Amino acid sequence: MKQALNFQILILAIIGCALILASCSDVDAPYLPPPELVTSSPSFNGDGSSSNDQSSNSSVSSSSSESKVSPQFDGDEFIDQRDGKKYKYEIYNGRVWMSENLNYSKGGTIGYCYKTGTEKYTLGTPGENLPGCGPPYGRAYTYEIATDGNPLGKAKGICPIGWHIPSSTEWTQVASNISKIFAGNYDPSPSKGYWKERTGDGDTYSIFGFYWFSNAEVTGGVGFVFMTTSEIDVRTTSQLAKLNDYFSVRCVMDEDFQPKCGNQPLSLADEYCIDGTKYPKMCGGKTWNPKLQQCTDGILTCLPNPPSGYYCFGDYVYQTITVGDKIWMTSNLDGGTTYNWAAAMVLEPTCNSNDCVTQIQTPNHQGICPTGWHIPIRNEITSNTFFNSGTWWTATQESGNESNYAYYKDSYGDVVYSYKNNLRPVRCVKN
Repeated sequence: MKQALNFQILILAIIGCALILASCSDVDAPYLPPPELVTSSPSFNGDGSSSNDQSSNSSVSSSSSESKVSPQFDGDEFIDQRDGKKYKYEIYNGRVWMSENLNYSKGGTIGYCYKTGTEKYTLGTPGENLPGCGPPYGRAYTYEIATDGNPLGKAKGICPIGWHIPSSTEWTQVASNISKIFAGNYDPSPSKGYWKERTGDGDTYSIFGFYWFSNAEVTGGVGFVFMTTSEIDVRTTSQLAKLNDYFSVRCVMDEDFQPKCGNQPLSLADEYCIDGTKYPKMCGGKTWNPKLQQCTDGILTCLPNPPSGYYCFGDYVYQTITVGDKIWMTSNLDGGTTYNWAAAMVLEPTCNSNDCVTQIQTPNHQGICPTGWHIPIRNEITSNTFFNSGTWWTATQESGNESNYAYYKDSYGDVVYSYKNNLRPVRCVKN
C-alpha cells in the first residue's frame, strides 16, 4: 500500500515537472515551423513587382529600387526620387515634357559628362559628375544604356517612372515649340567638340543637340533626333547614328500617368504643387510661383524677402546666377517683353536713328533694369553666358555711319548688331 502510494506520488511529480518544463519552453523559445512550411511573405514595390524576385534580393544595387519611386512635383519642377535631381517641365500640345536633358547616373555608374576647360571636348568616366552635366545639358548615353536594355517599343528606358523616351512621332509633334524646348547638348564627335560652329549641308549652326528616340532601331542603322534652335530633324532613313554614339535623353510624361500633390490628383496644366498643397497656376491672368510671390484677390506681388538667389522687381521674381564675377538674371525682364533699343535704354526715340553714345552711362547703363542693375555692354557677354537661353539687347551701339544699329546677343550665342527699331527683350546684370 505504502509502495503504491509512493509510486503515485512519483508519477505526479514527474508529470508536474514536465508541465513546468513545457510552460518554460512556451515562454522562452519562438515557434519554428517545419522547413517545408517556411515561406517569405512578398512585399510589393508599387509597380506590381515583388521584393522576393531574384532581382530584388539583398545583393542587388540600390539603383534597381530607385526606378520604382514616382517623381514628386514642386512648382514648375519635378523631383526624380531616384537621385533627388530636379528638372523643369513644360506642356506642349497637351503633353508634359522635360525642359532639360536627363542627368541620371543610376547609382553613379552610367552616363557621360563632357569635360570643360583645358580638357574640353573630352568624355569623363561613366557616372562621373562634372560641370558639363549641369542643367540643361545633362548626360550623354549610348542607345543601349538609354533604353536600359528594354525591348524595342518599351519606351521607358532610364526615364523616371511615369515618363518615357519620346518616339519619333512625339518628337515631331513638338517641332513647333523648338525655341522653347531646345536645351542643346554636346557634339558626339570629338573632332568638332561642343558648342563649336558646325558647317554642313549648306547651313551653319552654332549650337545643336542629338537625342535618342525610343523606336530608334531602323533599317541600316540607328535613328536619332538632330536639333538646332530653329529645327527638329528626325533622322530615320539617312545619316544614321551608331549604337555606341553618345546622345542625350529627354523624357516625356506617359499619357495615362496621373501626377499627384500629396494624395490628391494634380492638373499640371492648371495647378502647382508646393509642399503638398495645390495652388492655381494663374493669378490675375499671370503665371506665378507661390514659393516666391503672393496672390491676393488676383493681385500678384513679390514676397517681402525672396529666398537667396532670387531678386524681386515689379511683380516678377528673377532667379540669378553667377558667371565669372558677374551676377545675371537667368530670364529676360518682364516675362520677355520686347522693346526697341531706345526704349530699352530709356532714351529719346531719336536715339534709334542717331548716335547717342554720350547719353549711355558708363560702365553701368541702367535703362529699364532695376536700380543696382544694368543692361550689359557687348564685352560682358561671352560665348558661355546663357547663350542658349534667348536673345537680348546690349547697351553698345555700332559706331560711325551705322548709328541706327546696336548690338544684341542672338539665340546662337553670338553678339551681332541690327536696327535699333527692332524689338528685342532685355536681360539685366548686377552692377
